[in-house]
Amino acid sequence: MEESCLRCHGSPDQAPADMVRHYGPKRSFNRKIGDSVHAISIRVPLSPAYENANRFSLRLSVLLLTLLFVLFGGLYLYHRRLIFKPLSMLHEKALQISSSEEYLGGEIPLPPGRELNELATAFNSMSKSLRHHMDNLEELVERLEKEIDERKQAEEAVRESEKQLNIRNRIADIFLTIPDDEMYGEVLQVVLEAMESPYGTFAYIDENGDRIVPSMTRDIWDECKMPDKGIFFPRDTWDDALWARALIEKKSFSSNGPFKIPDGHMPISRALATPIIHKGESIGNLMVGDKPTEYTEDDKELLEAIADRISPILHARLLNERHETERKRANEALWESKENLDKAQKIAHIGNWSRDLNLNRAQWSDEIYRNLGLTPGDPAQPSFETFLSRVHPEDRERVTSVLKQAAENKQAFDFEFRTIPIEGSERIIGDRGEVEYDETGAPVRFFGTNQDITETRRLQDQLQKAQKMEAMGLMAGGIAHDLNNILSGIVNYPEILLMDLPEDSPLRKPIKGMQESGMRAADVVADLLTIARGVAGGKEVLNLNTTIEEYLDSAEHQKLEKTYPSINFKTRLDFELLNITSSATHVKKILMNLVTNASEAIEGKGTVTVSTMNQYVDKPLRGYEDVRIGEYVVLAVSDDGSGISPQDLDRIFEPFYTKKVMGRSGTGLGLAVVWNAVQDHKGYIDVRSSKQGTTFKLYFPVTREMLTLEKEEIPLEEYQGHGEKILVVDDEESQREIACWLLTRLGYSAEAVSSGEKAIEYVKENPVDLIVLDMVMPKGINGRETYEEIIKIHPGQKAIIASGYAKTKEVDLAQELGAGKYIKKPYTLEKVGLAVKQELEK
Repeated sequence: MEESCLRCHGSPDQAPADMVRHYGPKRSFNRKIGDSVHAISIRVPLSPAYENANRFSLRLSVLLLTLLFVLFGGLYLYHRRLIFKPLSMLHEKALQISSSEEYLGGEIPLPPGRELNELATAFNSMSKSLRHHMDNLEELVERLEKEIDERKQAEEAVRESEKQLNIRNRIADIFLTIPDDEMYGEVLQVVLEAMESPYGTFAYIDENGDRIVPSMTRDIWDECKMPDKGIFFPRDTWDDALWARALIEKKSFSSNGPFKIPDGHMPISRALATPIIHKGESIGNLMVGDKPTEYTEDDKELLEAIADRISPILHARLLNERHETERKRANEALWESKENLDKAQKIAHIGNWSRDLNLNRAQWSDEIYRNLGLTPGDPAQPSFETFLSRVHPEDRERVTSVLKQAAENKQAFDFEFRTIPIEGSERIIGDRGEVEYDETGAPVRFFGTNQDITETRRLQDQLQKAQKMEAMGLMAGGIAHDLNNILSGIVNYPEILLMDLPEDSPLRKPIKGMQESGMRAADVVADLLTIARGVAGGKEVLNLNTTIEEYLDSAEHQKLEKTYPSINFKTRLDFELLNITSSATHVKKILMNLVTNASEAIEGKGTVTVSTMNQYVDKPLRGYEDVRIGEYVVLAVSDDGSGISPQDLDRIFEPFYTKKVMGRSGTGLGLAVVWNAVQDHKGYIDVRSSKQGTTFKLYFPVTREMLTLEKEEIPLEEYQGHGEKILVVDDEESQREIACWLLTRLGYSAEAVSSGEKAIEYVKENPVDLIVLDMVMPKGINGRETYEEIIKIHPGQKAIIASGYAKTKEVDLAQELGAGKYIKKPYTLEKVGLAVKQELEK
């Protein structure tokens, strides 16, 4: 048996079970190799079989390959249509989106098949979302760019508005404080500075419609050679001039090229004219000319803004001038229609009224309603009771009493009263009229007029304050001049004596005390000059905390502490306080006055607190005085006294107004000094007072400059002379003696004369190296006039200016002519020596 057969036959346990069952366990099993068995051999030819099998296999293989090719081709086409084409479309769309944002938001067709359909749907949704976000982003970018542009414009507008606000405030101050004959020229000067123009006019339209030009550029008449020049331009003579077109057409006109002008007129190459419009009517015009560069739209807008600011003030000024005329015309026109009467009353804020005593009925014109803060027609039936309800409670009894006395005494009545606050403020109303009687002499009817005079009273109060300050200025100037001359001896003679006394002399201490007293008296003169608003003292960068500490360590404050031992003086200082540009002398004077007043306001025990802080004001603060936007250092002095009454609070800063008891302290100048010193520092004051105490807050503008280094004493050798000839010109003998003595000690050859006229005669024959020139010499020509004549004789003559007054325009004019430094009396050795040395070395 073959070895392969024996695997089963030799090992039946390994044979297949079916085979064993079929053949039996003993049939041919358990045989070994070499055992004999029957064998039958059959020979069958296999070649044809193999050929048929091969042909069959080949046909079957070709058929199978054809079927596989068709199957795979169909699958490819199926997948290309259902899978590859959608994916290709997605790929193409993605490439388009990546190349340009304009393809965002477009859709591709949705293919069959859930997964690809969802993929394409998600892709389309993503594209739309990206398009939406892109649109929003572009809109956001556009909005941000717009906001940035608007912010830049707003910042530029803020800067421009600050400039316009400064111009407006200067113009408002001029209108309120300058007399009519000077007001227009001062306003024009502000306009010319703002417009950077050398020439201009400020004109108004009078009640007849003619143009009046009260102000032209200073000295313009000397340059104008027109034979019929004048300031009056009748309406029927207006031609096509630039200003005429502006007035007629109510808009600005400019010309940046040479234009035709009348013979003799000043040559003007550029001009800009703007009308001043009030309620749609031209009431005046501004015209500027010959700016170094062309007038632009910005220039036009600025001049129009100035005109808008001027408009209500000019209108009020013109209206005030025409007020009496308008009142007469209104009275003469009472027979005309009620409409015309109402217009006239509205212009003048005058209303008419009547009250029938028998019928207890009243009649009012529309202006009465407005004056009382009511709307015309409300209430429907005017009455005396309604009128009284609008009168301030404190004035009602007086008003009733005046009307009752007028009826009983058969006399006209004329009184004023305050209204209940209208729009946050009281109005002052003037009422005047008469009483009618019947045949028995019984009163039957009141009738009269009612006028809002609030603005008139305000202007009168401001005028009175301005007049007070002007009077104080004149008085202070005169006192300062006389006192400085007197104080020169008290200050300078001790200095002369001290130079000759040995260091161990027992006289040195009393003489120094005499000199210090003189210097303190000079500080009093400085107070008067502060009130006069002619402060000549210089300012320097300082820290308010340092000034406060110096004041608290001073002899003045120590004396105050001894005077009021029951008062606790406290400080709350901001140690990160910014610097200010200020006069240390005036700040100490402010502190002394405020702390002294606070101490005197406390009866018995109490506390006075001095504090400082930095404050940024981002919107105007409304208080005793409005504080503008800006950075400030705030000085606050508060007390817990009984407070200041509202009546006194309105007047506390007036010169010589005081509620102090005679014999305690004060002249009424303290708070006037505080007010004017703060104004001189361009600061603001706020005062808050109640029964629990008073707080004064002073706002000083911040500076970013560093502190001024403490001045070192200069050695005498650095400002000594070498025999140069000096001429002293002064009308006071003591001043001449002191100045000559000081100059001689400094090594100069000094001579003196008593007047400007003598100085002119002296230098004709005796040339000098330098002149010490007193500015104010009442008995003859002043210092400026003297110097003007001297430089005609000796062009370039060196001189320095001295005066006991504050620095004036005359000093500026003298310096423009070539005079040197200005020094303020009383003289000191160092002050005179440095000024002379500096001028000689030029």
